[in-house]
Amino acid sequence: MLSRLDSPQQLATHDEVERVALTTSDVEAADGFVQRVLGELVHAAPAVREAIRIFIAAQSNSSLAADRLHIHRNTLLRRLARADELLAQCGLRRQAAWCWKVRR
Repeated sequence: MLSRLDSPQQLATHDEVERVALTTSDVEAADGFVQRVLGELVHAAPAVREAIRIFIAAQSNSSLAADRLHIHRNTLLRRLARADELLAQCGLRRQAAWCWKVRR
C-alpha cells in the first residue's frame, strides 16, 4: 500500500491502513468509520461542513477560504469554531481534516 501511494514511510498503522481500505472498497463501512471518527460533525449545518471543506482545500488559509466562500473571515472562523466544538465532543480533532478530504 505504501509503495502504491508513493509514500516515503516504511510502516503504516492499522488506522492508516483501515482508512485507505474503507474508503476504497466498502461504502457502508466507510460511512460507519466517518460516523465513528467525526461524530456529531457529520450532522453539522451545511455551511459548517462547507467551511471545513474549503478551509482544507485552501491549505488552512482562513483569508483565502473566506474569499472562496464569499464570506467575512470572522464568519469563517465562527463556523470553524463550531466544527471544533463538535469534534471536541467526540475527542477527535486531528483526524477531521483527513476524513473530510476523503468524504467530499
